[in-house]
Amino acid sequence: MGLGWSPSNNVKKAVFMYLQTIGHASILIRDVNYCPILLTDPWLVGSAYWRSWWIQNYPNKNLRDELQKVPTIYITHEHPDHFHMPSIRTLGNTPQYLFPDLPETGFISYLRSHDFKAGVIKPREWKFIHPSVAILSLPVLIDDSVLLIETPTSFIANFNDAKASVRLMKTVSKTAKQSRKKFILLSSYSSASIVNSFRRSGKTVSIVSKKGFVKHINKSCNIMKPDIFIPFASQVIFKRDDSKWANEYKVTFEDIKNGWDSKTTLLHPYTTLDLNSFCSEFVSVDDYEGPGERASSLGKAQEQIDRNQSLSKVDEDKLEEKMKNFSFVFRLMFPSGIGFRLENQSYTISWKGKCSLKKGLSANIKFVIDIPPGALKDAINNGHFGDLQITMFTIVHMSDRNADPRLIFIFFVLLTLDEYGHFRGFRQFFRWVKSIFVQFVSLRLFPIKSSGLN
Repeated sequence: MGLGWSPSNNVKKAVFMYLQTIGHASILIRDVNYCPILLTDPWLVGSAYWRSWWIQNYPNKNLRDELQKVPTIYITHEHPDHFHMPSIRTLGNTPQYLFPDLPETGFISYLRSHDFKAGVIKPREWKFIHPSVAILSLPVLIDDSVLLIETPTSFIANFNDAKASVRLMKTVSKTAKQSRKKFILLSSYSSASIVNSFRRSGKTVSIVSKKGFVKHINKSCNIMKPDIFIPFASQVIFKRDDSKWANEYKVTFEDIKNGWDSKTTLLHPYTTLDLNSFCSEFVSVDDYEGPGERASSLGKAQEQIDRNQSLSKVDEDKLEEKMKNFSFVFRLMFPSGIGFRLENQSYTISWKGKCSLKKGLSANIKFVIDIPPGALKDAINNGHFGDLQITMFTIVHMSDRNADPRLIFIFFVLLTLDEYGHFRGFRQFFRWVKSIFVQFVSLRLFPIKSSGLN
């Protein structure tokens, strides 16, 4: 355990607030009476990504019951490890669910249609959610957001797994310094994408190594110069047989600790921090309440379900149509086509003449996407093809030694942008471009100011 404090200490309890990290990417802010004020990205129960992802340390029932009383919940972005509907249903429709002002708003409409109170928070404007707590939302690329939280004694920056620019980092750092409060940074620290899913001649080809992730965290801390860094939003175990390999590539706290090269104080995951004394406690690995053996059996069952399915003619047509949306780009990137290998089916997407899907794998394609058919069916029918790059059971076999995994990564990014609706029409495209302008230009013209909370 870290340096100790106790909520039963009446002096501290009567005066100051607390920060606690729970679940996966959840920050919990408590008031002077230790009651919940704010919760972010609640993933508190179950799994994500076709039962591939599970949490290392689940909150117990008492804490989950307590969280049902939280008045405000902020969701940074739409990915199911952040916008986790089973957890949201557990929390109920009493809280106010706030979302960043992103071009894609379908998840807000979904919540409203199911009687949840959901709304958009204006970007770059402080919103008081409590007499002693203000929040500010900063949309970033790609369809994600950074959340700033200000309390009487602290300035907290939740970067989750947002890909923030150096300009944004410097702007946040400047604002934190202006607040003259303790600056606390929280960020993901491990892979949540396809960067380790490439194979060439049976060997793994990684775009970013463990050291690369640790280097990025050090760089972020050295740019922003926070007083405290808390690693979070990376507390995942991969439980399906076809995704367990990814556990070896996870960045652990020990990896961060061993590679730490910053003057910032490094705290543990699952930390509770007193926002007066800034003493902390953390849950040790031995005390984690993990997913248990049931997760393995559920993961195996889901894997079997996914592998026993097959694509119908309707599914094939939808897959072909999806590839057509960027065929002019993909033709340049992958002129010999791309392949999909399922359990008992295989396909080649060819760009010759017009984009077309053909059964079987052509001999000259540069890479083949290996994926369970059930997951592919779900993704193309629900408009979440981009999620397939995050599952860890999607494997990309590069048959050409000159195939560039970075181009394949861009392939998934483009399809994700399309699914967010940025290319469906002029209005949607203009809104997306406008959001980019705000992110990269307005931050310089109109710097963020502290909320003025004392």
